[in-house]
Amino acid sequence: MQLGHPRSTGFGGTDTWGYADGPKALEWLRKDPAELVVGEGDRFSVGPWLEELKAEVYWCTLNRHDLEARRKKRTQDASWVKGRDTKTARLAETLKARAFDMASPVDALVKELRKLANLP
Repeated sequence: MQLGHPRSTGFGGTDTWGYADGPKALEWLRKDPAELVVGEGDRFSVGPWLEELKAEVYWCTLNRHDLEARRKKRTQDASWVKGRDTKTARLAETLKARAFDMASPVDALVKELRKLANLP
């Protein structure tokens, strides 16, 4: 299951939800658990959300060149980007996240995630 909504810009995921949607999403996942839940973005990249799910966390990484190209397309402010970098690095360390390279096509990423999560 992928959290979020696709957008014509190609940048969907949980960025399409509000910051206050975390509790609603947790309630929904408790009622209808999934074998594998994939969510990306800043909305749910918070310790309490991930700790509540008892989630195995994968820290999605990308080489600096591709990362900068994506950020330019999104016109993300440099100070916001620096804050997100710090936040995710601390969260990854705290939750002992496993690094996961995002340079592959989506179908390959899903296959690799399923493999890492020991799912068929």
